[in-house]
Amino acid sequence: MIQLDDNGTRMRIGDVAERTGLSIRTIRYYEEAELLQALDALAEQPAAVPGHALEGQLERLATAVDERCGRLREQAAAAGGLALLLRERATFLTTEGGQS
Repeated sequence: MIQLDDNGTRMRIGDVAERTGLSIRTIRYYEEAELLQALDALAEQPAAVPGHALEGQLERLATAVDERCGRLREQAAAAGGLALLLRERATFLTTEGGQS
């Protein structure tokens, strides 16, 4: 459990994934990289977290999210290219040139 819900209780990682639209794997990555602790600390005791410590953790989280977004964009582009190739192949197979 890693995040507080609207009622202030901890949520299971599957629930967090469902609410955010992120994969469990992505959330685990952020958790293992210790980037979510800042958010947990802030949610539990906002006044107890020094601003400079929180700033560094949040900056690392933002950088990690940016990097992940870049990889996801690359994967989406590759998937789009594959979909196009599959459509071209399907078209070829349904034309006279593609029939044996």
